[in-house]
Amino acid sequence: MTSPTTPHDYLSRLRIIFGILGFFTLLGCESIPLIQSFDDSSNVEEDRNLKGPEQAGQLNNLSSDNVPSSNEDDAADDSSKNIVEAICANDKLEPGEFCDDGNKTSGDGCTENCLAVEEDYLCLMAGEPCIRVVTCGNGVLEGDEACDDGNVDGGDGCTSDCKEKEKGFECIKPGVLCIAVPICGNGQRERAEACDDGEEIPNNGDGCSENCALEDESGTIWECPASGACLRIECGDGTRTRNEECDDDNTDDTDGCSSTCTVETGYRCSSSGCRPICGDGALVGNEECDDDDLNRADGILKSGDGCSRSCRVEANFICTGDPSTCTSTIICGDGELDPGEVCDPAISGQEECFAADSSAPCLGYTFAAPEPVCNNGILELGEACDGGLIPADRPADCASDCLSVTEGWSCPAVGYCFEERNCGDGRIQLGEQCDDDGLPSVAGDGCDTNCQIELGYVCTGEPSSCVDPECGNSVLEPGEACDDG
Repeated sequence: MTSPTTPHDYLSRLRIIFGILGFFTLLGCESIPLIQSFDDSSNVEEDRNLKGPEQAGQLNNLSSDNVPSSNEDDAADDSSKNIVEAICANDKLEPGEFCDDGNKTSGDGCTENCLAVEEDYLCLMAGEPCIRVVTCGNGVLEGDEACDDGNVDGGDGCTSDCKEKEKGFECIKPGVLCIAVPICGNGQRERAEACDDGEEIPNNGDGCSENCALEDESGTIWECPASGACLRIECGDGTRTRNEECDDDNTDDTDGCSSTCTVETGYRCSSSGCRPICGDGALVGNEECDDDDLNRADGILKSGDGCSRSCRVEANFICTGDPSTCTSTIICGDGELDPGEVCDPAISGQEECFAADSSAPCLGYTFAAPEPVCNNGILELGEACDGGLIPADRPADCASDCLSVTEGWSCPAVGYCFEERNCGDGRIQLGEQCDDDGLPSVAGDGCDTNCQIELGYVCTGEPSSCVDPECGNSVLEPGEACDDG
């Protein structure tokens, strides 16, 4: 830093200037007034001898009043010695000082010796704090700022002092948050990337190039999700892509998923495989019967009519056709106590048993039907289910009086009940990616008829709420990392 100029320095410089002017006068420069050096009056006599009569006359006219005496020069030297040296931090701007803010601390605009105003500061009044003219965090690019994102937080792309842009960020516009530079290979599809398969060393030949660009823009060979590896579109490889309704890892027909990866009639397919839809009237797969219960007026699967709620032929029934028609193999009145019969009017002593043409053939007596015993291990007249011989083991879905079955459950045998799983009931069950509580389930709302998430949608919650995120609408929706409008 350059040291300050003192009053004594100014006086010395004035002597030099006057001496030079006097020298040019003696050489004959009439336009410059004659000035004699303050230090040596004897030069007057020498000039008389050197110059012509005219100039000599002019020199003779110089009186003692016009030429400073050596005493006056000495007085000037003494006065310069009496000048008081400037005192920094006394709240006064004195000769030699460029600022004085009342302290000897640097970094606040005025240096510790008051000899310089620091960069990016303005010091207007002595005794008053200097004003910083560059303010980090005001959203305006000033002075030597490399960035200004409107805050003084570090780690967001612009350092806390606005001096540097942090590595891995781009700061495009002052007052706006810096943007992370896309990193190809981090597994997240970011700005300017068409895909990112998360490879530590990105390469080509897998659907997503080494520059995170789509290798198949037509979308007929590869499918690249928002994150993760791209999937080759190939029916029968066990991976369902957007143009496939199902993919059961084979190209066989009649197993629910056809050779072209479409769902076959009578089946419901999910990530866990395809299974028949019991009650739709189509006899497919491992169904023993299907009596079309879902298409009846109440649309409820029923047991006790020969075809159970799990599409199994019930005991003492024969089911044929598609949809199935079931008939009992028990002949009431043949003199035999067949399974399921309480009595038979052709057996001696059981003449009061309900006849074959009654509403309950061979299932009770005309004089008084015996009361069913719940949980005795026998499914008796009037019972919808029976929990078994041990009441403590009775399933909660079979009522305590054995007269009804909890909705959504099926009890095809004594002591055995199971919950029926239906796409569209609002609960995400095994094999379902979503369930938006719509019976029957429909496609086009984000959750398809097989309770699988449709391409481009994000589904959350139970029942599922599905949205198709729209990038650029300034709304941060599920599945988006950012949306700046």
